[in-house]
Amino acid sequence: MKSLKRISVYLILVLMTGQQLTAQSGKHFFVKKGTIEYRFSGDFTGKEIFCFDDFGLKESHLKELVSNQKQQKTKTLTIINNAEKTEKDLITGKTLIYTNNNFDSNEFEDETSKLLEAGNFSKTGTEIIAGQPCEKYTGDMGTLSVWKGIILKSEITVADKKIIKTAISVDTLAIIPENKFNLKE
Repeated sequence: MKSLKRISVYLILVLMTGQQLTAQSGKHFFVKKGTIEYRFSGDFTGKEIFCFDDFGLKESHLKELVSNQKQQKTKTLTIINNAEKTEKDLITGKTLIYTNNNFDSNEFEDETSKLLEAGNFSKTGTEIIAGQPCEKYTGDMGTLSVWKGIILKSEITVADKKIIKTAISVDTLAIIPENKFNLKE
């Protein structure tokens, strides 16, 4: 039971904080840059704007969520720039900075396999999300739809809470300003 709880927490953290799947050595995705807009539904509603560059070594996540049960609102900005991750609560102004001292942009970590194995996911088909062809995986707690190493849709149920995150637009031609990957104080 403890193991299932640990897997559940891991999956929720990965899906809710925006961590994506690793694609290849020195890169996190099979796409150089892009902007993806997501909508949340289920027990949480809201939206997220996800920008990335350098195949995912730089990421920006602007997320607004409301817990439908408690009507609690959150608004966060998360910036990942190589080894540093900065999270700012845009309501309280609190900022947390994490640094991975073992970071190596050329090191390959197969996060896809870790996530799929942790959730006992197996490929069950394909589907189109936001105009992109995705591989669909089904596991103990729900489904994931992955396009080029990026989760475009997740439907996860944990402790009777259903969290659905769906991409509604994908733009890989957008010009993304460098300041998107720096937290302004």
